[in-house]
Amino acid sequence: MLLQLLNELADSITNNSNFSRATVRLTTLEVSQDVEVLDKPKVISRPSRPLVSGAVDAASSNIMTNNNEVALSVGVVCASKITVYPDVMTSVTEAPFAGTLLGSRMAGVTDSYIMLNLRYADDPNLPLGAISHDVRINLESYMISKSLEILQPNTILMIDGPIYYPLHHPKMVCRWNDELSRLNECRTKLIREAYRYGLLPVNIVKRVRNSYYIPPSISSGVSDVEFVEALIKDMNVRSKPIRTPIYLYRRGEGPARYFTYVAVPKSSIYNTYSVFRIEVLKEVFDDMPYDFMDDVLSHIVFEAYDYGLDIPYRLSIADSYSKGVLSKMTKIFVNMLIMRGVSIPYEALEYE
Repeated sequence: MLLQLLNELADSITNNSNFSRATVRLTTLEVSQDVEVLDKPKVISRPSRPLVSGAVDAASSNIMTNNNEVALSVGVVCASKITVYPDVMTSVTEAPFAGTLLGSRMAGVTDSYIMLNLRYADDPNLPLGAISHDVRINLESYMISKSLEILQPNTILMIDGPIYYPLHHPKMVCRWNDELSRLNECRTKLIREAYRYGLLPVNIVKRVRNSYYIPPSISSGVSDVEFVEALIKDMNVRSKPIRTPIYLYRRGEGPARYFTYVAVPKSSIYNTYSVFRIEVLKEVFDDMPYDFMDDVLSHIVFEAYDYGLDIPYRLSIADSYSKGVLSKMTKIFVNMLIMRGVSIPYEALEYE
């Protein structure tokens, strides 16, 4: 089923390859100016109670060829077993796993903004990489909905990426920005549904180099990561995980949410750390006792620390698995294109 679809998609691409498009890339800068500090930084202790976690992740590849663009995506739910979409043996009609600028519509493949139902080719301001983000973010939301069928209540659901994606087109009046807003609304709705089901949804943001959320960072022009690095030196706690204060992002883009940055030691010799951000919807955080949420943060951190990983163990599995399956699927698809006489420069293939 999946191989047949990839073959049909390759045929469609080779028959539709003449298009002129904009070359604007999306901005990834994250800036917030309405943040409230709730407590103080602290060393993270081990959780006082046993907790169980699962994870959701999706990866995407972007292939540029002959003025056309193709995006492929793979989603994963990691629990006691791994659930992958698309799966080689099952139907791929539940959510698009591929997007194409020019091509024929078929099961699992979209040529239009998924939320707006506007053809990509009809948007004169379509930015580079938008198709890949569109398919991946939508697939992540689909995997969040699948997690309700897989995970048991009271499980921590670690979701890769922020609660609300900031991938804006520089032109504020742009169809991609409308699409992104709809994708974010759907994502937030499903996170809330996961909580009502009995899961504890927590978002993990791995790429934080361009983030300016912490108030001192905003006023001084220092990035959040630089702020955390300075905090590590100031606290002078060698080889122990720490976190920044918990902050409340009350108004602005997206729902109110709490966040904190954690620094997880990677080496006791070189005093190096991995840094990631943890986000929780305000209504979820406020509904839980503070000491329980403290244990949730501790569980997430020690799931990385105890395995010597940059990110929590379950999320690391989901991340590696989605990227591994995607890499194989992309290589198969690229070889199909090459067999049809399509040349693909090395730099025209990107992974997210």
